[in-house]
Amino acid sequence: MMRSQQTESNSNAMTPRRPRASRRRGVTHPLLLVVSAGLAIVVSPAAALQDRDASLPVTGITLYRSGVGYFERQGTIDGDATVRLRFDAEQVNDILKSMIVLDRSGGRVGGVSYASNEPLERRLGSFAIDLSNSPRLKEILDQIRGARVRLGVPDGDLTGTILGTEERRQAVQGGQSVLADYVNVLTGTGLRSLPLEQVRTFEILDEALKAELDRALAALASNRADRIRSVDVDFQGRGARDVFIGYVHESPVWKTSYRLILPDASEGGQPTLQGWAIVENTTDDDWRDVRLSLVSGSPVGFRMDLYEPLYVERPLLPVPAAAMLRPKSYAAGVSRFATDESSGDMRQMRERRLMDAAPGAAASMPRRSVSADDMAAYAPGTQATGGEVGEVFLFTLDEPITIERQQSAMVPILTSAIEGRRVSIYSGQERTPHPMRGVELTNSAGLDLMPGPISVFDGPAYSGDAIIDHTPRGSDRLLSYAGDLAVRASVEDRGENRVERISIVDGVLIRSTVTRSTTTYTFRNTDEQRPRTMIVEHPVHNGWSQVEGPDPTERVNAALNRYELTIEPGAEQRLRVTFERSEAQRFTILDTNPANLIARFQQDRMPQEVLEKLQEAARLRAAVADAETQVHRLAQERSSIEGDQSRLRENLRVVDRQSELHARYLTRLSEQENRLETLHEEQREAERLVQERQEAYRAFLRNLRAG
Repeated sequence: MMRSQQTESNSNAMTPRRPRASRRRGVTHPLLLVVSAGLAIVVSPAAALQDRDASLPVTGITLYRSGVGYFERQGTIDGDATVRLRFDAEQVNDILKSMIVLDRSGGRVGGVSYASNEPLERRLGSFAIDLSNSPRLKEILDQIRGARVRLGVPDGDLTGTILGTEERRQAVQGGQSVLADYVNVLTGTGLRSLPLEQVRTFEILDEALKAELDRALAALASNRADRIRSVDVDFQGRGARDVFIGYVHESPVWKTSYRLILPDASEGGQPTLQGWAIVENTTDDDWRDVRLSLVSGSPVGFRMDLYEPLYVERPLLPVPAAAMLRPKSYAAGVSRFATDESSGDMRQMRERRLMDAAPGAAASMPRRSVSADDMAAYAPGTQATGGEVGEVFLFTLDEPITIERQQSAMVPILTSAIEGRRVSIYSGQERTPHPMRGVELTNSAGLDLMPGPISVFDGPAYSGDAIIDHTPRGSDRLLSYAGDLAVRASVEDRGENRVERISIVDGVLIRSTVTRSTTTYTFRNTDEQRPRTMIVEHPVHNGWSQVEGPDPTERVNAALNRYELTIEPGAEQRLRVTFERSEAQRFTILDTNPANLIARFQQDRMPQEVLEKLQEAARLRAAVADAETQVHRLAQERSSIEGDQSRLRENLRVVDRQSELHARYLTRLSEQENRLETLHEEQREAERLVQERQEAYRAFLRNLRAG
């Protein structure tokens, strides 16, 4: 038998079973539980069995970095027993989603019961006086119409029955009026109407109604104060039995921190890494001699409101009623044999009406009911899928641990020698005057290292702090913890841009350029006793490739290379790396003036063949431009003549037909008509010439190659 704990000191203790109906006001909910016999039992409100006192302490805990914890309780019970667990109200949803209950020795699980978490608005709405919307006195009086009350008014107490309230207009100073609330009370002497503003006290004389108001107020108070919920687990069986309860609920994320002790540089040896897990017990239980496991990774987790009752709104349909008989007028008679009864649908309809009207029709002619196949045919398809969720790393402590409630602890999870060496680290992006002191670690500790801070000690002295990311076994990490003031650093950049080639391919001018960037790092070690292993991190931009300098010792990613060099005591060392990027600019000659291309790129030592082809293209384009100019000139002349003709025709209408001016206008108009006919032919010829020269220009460029 495990050690017992007093109910007062342990919120999760075994309690003697009492009749369920008298023990709890709330609604008892049945839960489907996993038991050793595979049985599911519904909690019976009428159950009333005698239990023996026992304890079921926390024996195992698994904490996750995803913000939850898995808790195990194991122990021995004798006979029928109820285990009462206490949780914060916000944790109950996790309990209902994850709880596992096992009776391992032939008993069975009677079920799990807990108080209902009915919404406050719904609970308040169930009382005779609804306080859900913070009602005013007028609204409360309207709810208790017909009840006897005692009202305190200026001239004494008034006892009577509430008839209702009303609003009246009441005159105020300045000739204005306002709405005022009045209550109408039926007293022994008659009906009295009082302004509500005169009511000083208000007492309900109906004891049942007063009790309803008290219960509504108590519900409001308990909803504010009571955040602890009890969950009772019932076990049924005979004799001593081993039982198990497991559940998941929200828990603080466990954290890691490390200490790295570097050996004396003159003595050599490996660094020592010590790892600690920071664990918080925020529950109301003492963790005594529990098995503690710490898990990292990203298991899927979510919250779902299973605690609050869920109601589904149903449609409100009218009550079926028989149709009323109405008077009917009849047309002239027709032979009954002339009625068309051949329609099978009509006959079936008539037979159904007759049978429905006959007594016992429903029993004599049953309609087809919905079968299981019908229901399966309309069943929705599966809406969820499951799968593996990444890697999970488990740390299990070798010895049990004890953490009191609302206390925290640092738990050692690692003390091991680890492969590593001292280095100095310089960032080519930050370009500080001095590199950083650091250490290059290889995780040879046999465990995955979780992210966390590292305090670095160089021998007996504290040297600085570093941060380590998740480090799998066997992988390397570079850490920096202090500035290396004994090493001075400088950086020099030099760049150049040259044209490699200018060519023409299928009418496209291609200008190929090469941009070169050379970076020189200079380091001077002013330490006259110890050399430095320098790791230089050089940024690599997209599209650039190294063409000169030593090969990188590590390509961290596409944007970062690392180079390593050794600097002797008092010496100076340089690292020079050169990167190049090739670019090609493309210009479609048809869309660009070749003369502009010649002027722009002739200074780039354009090949003679390319220059000659561009000059020929410029000549052809100029010919096209000349033809287009001629078309434009002819169009302008035609437009000018047509405008002048409009003026002449207008003048001819107002000038005397026998006058000399009229004759001159006619002559001028005739000459313009002759010119328009000539312009029409010239314009057609000019447009044909433009099209011909454009086609010749396109044909020249279509397969043009040079360079």
